[in-house]
Amino acid sequence: MEELNARIKHTKLINARSLDLDKLKLDKLPNGIFDAIPSVRSLNLSENLLSELSNNIFDKLTKLSFLSLDSNKITKLSCGIFDHLTKLQFLILNACNDGSSVVLSDTIFNSLASLQSLYMSHNEIINLPNTMFNSLTNLKILNISCNKITNLPSTTFDSLINLYVLDLRCNGLTMLPKNLFKSLSKLKKLNMSYNRLTKLPKSIFVPLKNVNKINMSSSGLTKLPTTLFNSLTELKILNISNNCLTKLPESIFVSLKNVNKINMSYNGLTKLPKSIFVSLKNVNKINMSYNSLTKLPITLFNSLTELKILNMSNNNLNKLSIMTFLSLNNLEELDISYNYITRLLNNVFDPLVNVRLINMANNQLSRLPKILFELTTNLEVLDISCNRLTYLPKMIFSTLIKLDVLNISDNELVVLPKILFGSLFNLRHLNLQQNRLVRLSPATFESLNNLKTLDLSTNKLTMLPTKLFNPMSKLHKLYLKHNKLTVLPNKIFDTLIDLEVLSVAENKIIKLPRSFSSLVNLRELYISNNYLTKITFDSLIELEVLYVNNNQIKQLPNKLFNALTKLRQLGVN
Repeated sequence: MEELNARIKHTKLINARSLDLDKLKLDKLPNGIFDAIPSVRSLNLSENLLSELSNNIFDKLTKLSFLSLDSNKITKLSCGIFDHLTKLQFLILNACNDGSSVVLSDTIFNSLASLQSLYMSHNEIINLPNTMFNSLTNLKILNISCNKITNLPSTTFDSLINLYVLDLRCNGLTMLPKNLFKSLSKLKKLNMSYNRLTKLPKSIFVPLKNVNKINMSSSGLTKLPTTLFNSLTELKILNISNNCLTKLPESIFVSLKNVNKINMSYNGLTKLPKSIFVSLKNVNKINMSYNSLTKLPITLFNSLTELKILNMSNNNLNKLSIMTFLSLNNLEELDISYNYITRLLNNVFDPLVNVRLINMANNQLSRLPKILFELTTNLEVLDISCNRLTYLPKMIFSTLIKLDVLNISDNELVVLPKILFGSLFNLRHLNLQQNRLVRLSPATFESLNNLKTLDLSTNKLTMLPTKLFNPMSKLHKLYLKHNKLTVLPNKIFDTLIDLEVLSVAENKIIKLPRSFSSLVNLRELYISNNYLTKITFDSLIELEVLYVNNNQIKQLPNKLFNALTKLRQLGVN
């Protein structure tokens, strides 16, 4: 401590503008320690062990504009400790306690008329005196999140006429007075998530004429008043997710003409009124996932002409009308995964001419119409995994020339039409694992010149055509594990000079093909659980990961690993 005192009083610090004393394990500060450096504008005392501060510790720092006491062990701040900091603009008191509730006087901020940002989160605060913020008329940011405040007097924020950001999240608030925000006409962002509110006064948001973001998620809300959002004409982002809402009033969003994002996921919604979105002319993202929706009104999305992202995953939908997406010409991402859809109509996706991603995984589809994707020519990512598909029409992907990622895994496909992927010249990632494929045509992948990843694992393949991978000179990862392969053709890997990861584990392979030596860029090799009796890796000088365990190898050659200078993982038991 004497060393610190001497350091601060050193002549070079007399005119210092900034002083960082964070992370020094300081447990106390001597009286007068800052008296010799009155020019300091910024003082950082965060992440120390300070448990108390003398009342006049900051008295000489009259030019201070930034002060952080973040992450200390202070449980009480005396009422006059900030009285001389009349130019202070930023005050950080986050987690300045030791786990006990911080006690604050109702006059502690009385001299801080210049303060613009005040952070008081994680302090176990139970009560806020209703006049505590009365002098903070220039405050723009107030964070009192993650405390234990259960009640706020209606006059708490009355003087905060210039407040832009208010963070009330993660408290124990059970109710909010209807006039709590009456002076906050300039507020832009309001976070009241993670509280215990079950309902809100219908007029609570009326003063918030300029708010553009409201987060009400995880607050235990069971019902929203019909007119709750009527005054929020400037609102851009609304989050009402993770509450207990089973229904919403039809006109709940009627005034939100400028909103562009709505998150209503993780509720108990069982149905939506047909006109609930009719006024949302500018919305571009709606998340209604993780609800209990069983069907949608056919005109539900008709007015959402600017919508770009729509997430309806994890509901109980069993069908989609031909009219469902009729107006969504600008939609770019559609997620209908984890529902109970058994059938899709021929033209259901026809309006989605700009869609780039469709996720249909984890439904109960057993077949797909052959013209399902005929007009979705801008599609880049398609996931139809985890369904019950036994067959795919040979031309189903014929228009998807921009497709980059295709996931067909976890279905019941036995055979692939040889021209199925004929138009997918730009495909880079193809997942076919966990099907029932028994054989592949030599021409199956002949158009996939840009493929980077191919997963054929967990099928029933017994053999592979010699030229199956010939077009894939850019392939980086190839997974063939858990099939029934006994022999790999000698020239099977001839063109795969860029291959970096190869797994043929859990097959019945008795020997490695001669083309194995062409895999000069291979970094990971998994050949465990086969019937190999001998191995050699002379050409695999880039290999970093090798698993050969559970084969029929009785003895490893003496110089087997001499060339493998980069090896860092090895399994040989």
